[in-house]
Amino acid sequence: MTGEAHWLDFGIVFGGGFVVMGVLLAFMIRRHVRRRKLRFVCPVINEKVECKAVQNVQTGQWQNIEQCSAFTPPTNVHCKQACRDLMNTGDLVAR
Repeated sequence: MTGEAHWLDFGIVFGGGFVVMGVLLAFMIRRHVRRRKLRFVCPVINEKVECKAVQNVQTGQWQNIEQCSAFTPPTNVHCKQACRDLMNTGDLVAR
């Protein structure tokens, strides 16, 4: 090589560094939340539901309800998530 493509080595090194940093960042973000399937009686419709909820690992607080069997499709959760608020206060125990 006569030096015309010396920038190529730097591009490969920097590109690899960005890939490694992206994988580490994704791993760190994923460890901060936990997704769990839960069953309980919905406080709004007063029926047994199954849901997939997201919990912050560091604080223990429930952040979001991603899926709920009360909706069709289950991913179309469009309520005010009263169950999440009750779980965070300890008034609703999910199994």
